[in-house]
Amino acid sequence: MVGQRLPDERTTLPGLTFGRAGTALALVSAGIQLDDSAVTATGLDLARRLPTSWPVPDVFHGTAGTGLVLLRLWWSTGDDEFLERACECADCLLAGRLRDRVAWTATGESLLAGTTHWGLAHGVAGIGLFLLEAGYATGDPRYLAMAGECAVTLADVVDRDGAAAFWPSGEPDENADTVRLTGLCSGSSGVGTFLVRHHAATGDTRSGELARAAAMAVRCANWTAPTVWCHGLASDGDFLLDCADAFGEPVYRDWAADTADVIAARSVPVNGHRLTPDEGGAIVAAYANGFVGPLSFLLRLRHGGERPLFGPVHQR
Repeated sequence: MVGQRLPDERTTLPGLTFGRAGTALALVSAGIQLDDSAVTATGLDLARRLPTSWPVPDVFHGTAGTGLVLLRLWWSTGDDEFLERACECADCLLAGRLRDRVAWTATGESLLAGTTHWGLAHGVAGIGLFLLEAGYATGDPRYLAMAGECAVTLADVVDRDGAAAFWPSGEPDENADTVRLTGLCSGSSGVGTFLVRHHAATGDTRSGELARAAAMAVRCANWTAPTVWCHGLASDGDFLLDCADAFGEPVYRDWAADTADVIAARSVPVNGHRLTPDEGGAIVAAYANGFVGPLSFLLRLRHGGERPLFGPVHQR
């Protein structure tokens, strides 16, 4: 059904969750699992048509999200075309950095235009994550250096509360979110997802310490965060498993298991199954804001494997 609808689209949008980069990765992954070469080919063809330059630089809507998917496809297929196109994304982001600081903003008619964000979905953490992955794949010192600068920037804006670390959604303005956020999109879980990978790949001690503090913030939010993947417990649990992989300490896997217990406690019976509701109480078969994201985390917790969408934590 997805493949049949693609030819009707006038524009192929980039981005991991709101564009077709995520769709391409899902099709390729499904084709491999189902041993369906036609589905795999549809996903690969879609990936080759993704724009590598876009007015929105971020992971969820824009260039960084496309770059992450192209790298994932290069790792899985060995086709250097995907690595070359990922480098085009990285070069575009290097050229588009704001002149006065290590940050990015959307341009044009986007609702994100003119705003600067720190988190993984729309800001510095997500772009830093992609540049780190691009540097790891290519060895290009420019990408690794900019990823390091992203880590420094996030260290400069952290909000510490004892052993926990939080981040605001973006630079202060009249529309800024003043709540100390912990989710994947704009909070500790997403920033920590980048920082724990930066520490593992480079040995940077400050990134490692802040990733630990982000994990503490995530743990403290167990009973207040929603169960969903986009900004809730499902991605929080995946981040804690990343920490277990990076630091080699069982406590983080124990914390992830605690998160799974909270997800289970908040599930509801539906036709003989236990499913988790979205924030409005609806039962939705969706990855980002439904019960599929929590299911994905629970499967990884039980059976192991790399983190969906973001891949493994690369050790130096």
